[in-house]
Amino acid sequence: DCAAGADESLLQTRGVSGETRGAEGGLNCEYGKAQANSTNMNVKRPADTSLPSFHSPGLVGFLGILCVILGALFLRSFAPGWVVFANDGPLGAIMAEHGRLPETLTGSWSDLNGYGSRDPGALPNLTCGLLWVLGPLGFAKFYAPITLLFLGMCAWFLCRQLGLGNLAAMLGGLGAALCSTFFGVACWGVGPQAICFGLNYLALGTVVGPHPLRSWIRYPLAGLAVGMGVMEGFDFGAIFSVVTAVCVVVHGLLTGENRLKSLLLGMVRVAVIGIFAVLIASSA
Repeated sequence: DCAAGADESLLQTRGVSGETRGAEGGLNCEYGKAQANSTNMNVKRPADTSLPSFHSPGLVGFLGILCVILGALFLRSFAPGWVVFANDGPLGAIMAEHGRLPETLTGSWSDLNGYGSRDPGALPNLTCGLLWVLGPLGFAKFYAPITLLFLGMCAWFLCRQLGLGNLAAMLGGLGAALCSTFFGVACWGVGPQAICFGLNYLALGTVVGPHPLRSWIRYPLAGLAVGMGVMEGFDFGAIFSVVTAVCVVVHGLLTGENRLKSLLLGMVRVAVIGIFAVLIASSA
């Protein structure tokens, strides 16, 4: 009996030990699950590589706010007898016969002073397109706010491509459009400079954004934007094209792993952008 009681006690002890081990195993299993869940929570999700949608509420809201602000600032442009004062683009000068579009696309003769002089004529850029569509009077009224609207939209696009949120991109776009420098030159009649800045923002946004565009599309598009900026801003466009080229190289160095390879790739990218910029700006 004593032996049987000892065996039974040993079995009970082993059972309790087995239950304890089972409980410990369950705890270890739960700990493993919790650790796995914690690990999954800490896994870095891939970045959103989609292009900012031009039908997104962020862009619509930004354009709505900027249009209201520009409409209030240029409210008198909607009155029949008022135009924006433009020192470098007065209404009388753009209404002259020698500047009529589309005839001046092939050149013109400016005969307002003396015998006159040969004018290179209109360029196939955004400014001349707006003059053709709006006419001299509409151009004198709304050219300045349109250029600021374009500049703000391009700045918004660059901010979104850099990964900024909707609010930050909205503030960046409003800051660019309402900056005293850009606003001043647009109202002074040098709207092409504001368009030039916007086109360089557009080129940089095309290059630096984490979008899935292939290189053979991305960099030629950036080059066309830079070249159009040269056609608009001339010397300003040439200076800003150099700044854009430096930004492209620096962006490659910051995002690449091998510095030498990134530097060489950056130079190749700049060469492609330069070729397409010269291609579109050759008429200027």
